[in-house]
Amino acid sequence: MKIFRKVFLFQVKVIPVLLLLGWIAGFVNEKTAFSKLKVVSEEEFIKTVLKNNINSFSQHSRYSFIIKLPNGDSYYHDFVDKDGKDRLMETVEGKGHSTYYLSDSFSDVYSVTFMASGILISLLALNSLIFWIVTLVDVLRSKFRDTQVKWIWFIFLILLPFLVPIYYLFFAEEQKQLIPS
Repeated sequence: MKIFRKVFLFQVKVIPVLLLLGWIAGFVNEKTAFSKLKVVSEEEFIKTVLKNNINSFSQHSRYSFIIKLPNGDSYYHDFVDKDGKDRLMETVEGKGHSTYYLSDSFSDVYSVTFMASGILISLLALNSLIFWIVTLVDVLRSKFRDTQVKWIWFIFLILLPFLVPIYYLFFAEEQKQLIPS
């Protein structure tokens, strides 16, 4: 259990730092990607769409759209409401174009953050499961001063599998029988 105490304390220190670093990397990536966008008015956005015969839009948020021109420029407009979004669609479709949405063109921006978070949370879940199993085995194999304490630890370990191993790690040693060496 001493090794698992060290591993647990290491995780408590390292995983939040790694999550924070992943979120910072995602934030920096997002700011870099969005700094390349040209934010334009609704009129200029629609004019650019019609001028370049654009019929596909990347939807960034509920009413925010991004278009990419063949020359590599990207335009962004945040429509105030659904009516503005509908005006864009009607204008484009009125010119004989069918419109369709692409998925969020900046999904790769967020993937850094979510991937780092997902990996770390999965690692934490796996370690929690291993830690729970090791704790369960230790409870069943250890001799306690009072047998009722052993069953109390066992019952609580089953009922609260994520919380009790942490308490067990710090408080169970006092309740075990000392085996003379």
